[in-house]
Amino acid sequence: MTNARTIAYVAVALMASACASHGSQASSDPLPAGVATTPRTPDVISHAELSDPSIGDLDALSIIKRLRPSFLATRGGAGISVNSSATGIHVIVDGGPLLPLATLTTIRANEMFEIRYLNAPAAAQAYGSAAAAAAVILIKRK
Repeated sequence: MTNARTIAYVAVALMASACASHGSQASSDPLPAGVATTPRTPDVISHAELSDPSIGDLDALSIIKRLRPSFLATRGGAGISVNSSATGIHVIVDGGPLLPLATLTTIRANEMFEIRYLNAPAAAQAYGSAAAAAAVILIKRK
């Protein structure tokens, strides 16, 4: 009787190891062409993403609308909506003063190194009362 149990345990162990090795083999397969290999951060548009040829020479606002429309989402009476003229969003370029959202239309893709989003509480903590109750989009130029 113990011999049958031993055989059953060995068989289960072999099946489990076969499944585990199959899973690790699948993860080492190369990614299909065109799939980004760098992880995508929800609050950052990286230099690698900005260097993508499909971005071309778009302005910062168009890039944000395409890659992270959530940066432009504002809360209102009807819930969350995407608004390209949102008044609750400020822009800071290279650590300068708070600027209006329209500033994003003047900055081209080839000028930028990174675009970063700070929600209203994080912006208030980093920039004080000047940014209170407003999200901030930080542009870092090359």
